[in-house]
Amino acid sequence: MLKKLFTFLLIFTLVGTITSCGSGEPEDPDAPFVILKGFVDSGKSVYTIDESTEGSLNVKYNKGENADAFFTKEIKISDKLEKYKKLVVSMKGTGSAKIVLVGTSEEKFIGLKAPAGSTTFQWNLDNDVDFLKTVKKVSIYCAPGKTKSVGDITFSKLQFETSTAFGKRYESGDTDIKEGTNDYDGASETFSFNANWKNYNNGTDYEIVENNDDSVTFNYPTKKEDWSCLATFVDGKLSVFDYVTFKIKGQIGHTLIVKVNDDNTLERKIAFTSTDEKIISVSLKDKSAGAKDAIDKIILIPDQGTKNTGSFTINKAYFSKVNEDPSVNVYNGNDTTFNINKNIQDGGDKNYTVSFNNNITSVNYAKTTSTYAYMEVAVDGKLSNFDFLTFKVKGTAEQKIMLKIEVKITDEQKEVAEEIYVLNGNDQTFTLDIYHITVASR
Repeated sequence: MLKKLFTFLLIFTLVGTITSCGSGEPEDPDAPFVILKGFVDSGKSVYTIDESTEGSLNVKYNKGENADAFFTKEIKISDKLEKYKKLVVSMKGTGSAKIVLVGTSEEKFIGLKAPAGSTTFQWNLDNDVDFLKTVKKVSIYCAPGKTKSVGDITFSKLQFETSTAFGKRYESGDTDIKEGTNDYDGASETFSFNANWKNYNNGTDYEIVENNDDSVTFNYPTKKEDWSCLATFVDGKLSVFDYVTFKIKGQIGHTLIVKVNDDNTLERKIAFTSTDEKIISVSLKDKSAGAKDAIDKIILIPDQGTKNTGSFTINKAYFSKVNEDPSVNVYNGNDTTFNINKNIQDGGDKNYTVSFNNNITSVNYAKTTSTYAYMEVAVDGKLSNFDFLTFKVKGTAEQKIMLKIEVKITDEQKEVAEEIYVLNGNDQTFTLDIYHITVASR
C-alpha cells in the first residue's frame, strides 16, 4: 500500500514539473533592450530626472559651474550588449546631449542636438562587438563641457536593437554639438551672442577681432566669394524672446544682411548711410515657440553679391523681449490708423537718397545698378485690423511707382499685394487693397 502511494506522488511531481516548464513564454532574441529607466545624477545636483511617465525620460538641467556633470545608468555584463547592432534614440526639447558608452578601458560616444519635435537617431554599433562586451554603464552629458547652460530634453526611446542602423545614422564619434556655442542661461531678460563668430561654410574671407569692450570687428580686405558669410551658434530655450537685436557700425556705402537660422523670413538688410551706430531688430513674433527654440545660428552676409572689401563692427548682439529698433514702425494694436511714413530707406542697391522732414519723406533716385531697385519700410504689430494702405504722393509726371506689400510665409512661399501707379506731377492719393492677404499673414 505504501509502495503504491509513493509511486503516485512521484508521478504527480514529475507531471507538475513538466507542466510548469511548458507554460513559460520563450524569450524573443530580437527584443530591444530598453534603458529609459534607472538613471541617476552624478552627484552635482545638475539634473532633475523624471521617469514617472511610461515610455519617457525627461531631463531638466542647470549646469551652473559644473561643466562636466552627467547622469548615468549601470549596465550588467549579463545584459549581453554585444548582440545588438545599434542604439536608437528618440528625443526632443532644448539643449544637447553627449551619449557615452563606458567600457572597462575605453569610451565611445555620439553628440546630439535636441530638436523641437521628436526625432529618431540611430547609433551604428555593428562593428563594436568586442567593445560592447566591456560596457559597464551609459552616461549622458547635457551641454558637454559648458557652464551656465540650461535645457529640457525628453527621451521617448533609448534602446539597443538587433537590426541594422538606418535613417539618421551616426557612427561612434559623430556629433552635432558645435564647439563655441553661445548658451542662454534660461533666466536673463536678454541673451547676448556677440561672441564665437566664425567664417561660415569653410570660408576664409573675414578677419574677426574681439575687442576689449566686447564689441567684435569684421575686416574683409580681400573677398573671394560674392556671398561668403559669417555665423555664430546659439542654444537654449529661446521661445521667451520676440526680437534679435544688433547694434552695428559700418562704412558708408556698404551693406549687411543679418539673418536668423538661415531663414529668409527672418532677415534684415542694412544700408550704411553714415558711420553712426545703427540699431536693427529681427522680429520673431510670428514664429511658434518650437520654431524659436530650434534657432541654432545667426548669419551675417556683408556686401552681399559683390566682392567689395570693407569693415564693420557689432557693438552688441542679443535676443530681447522688446523691439529697440527705431527704424521699425510699430503698431500699438489700438488705433484705427497706422502711419508708416517714416523710416523709409534704400533697399540696399544704393539707388535712392531718402530724407525725412516735417512728416514728409523726400526721395531722389538714379537707378544705375538695378532695374528693380527699391525702397523699403519695416513694420511690426498685429495688422489684421486693416484692409487698405493709403499712399499720398507727389512726383515727376509720367513716372511710375510700384507699391508692394510682401509677407514671407516660408523661404518658398509668400503673400503679395502690389499695384503700379502713374504720377501726374500733382498731389495724388492711391489705395492698395490688402484684403486678399490672409488675416493670419497680416
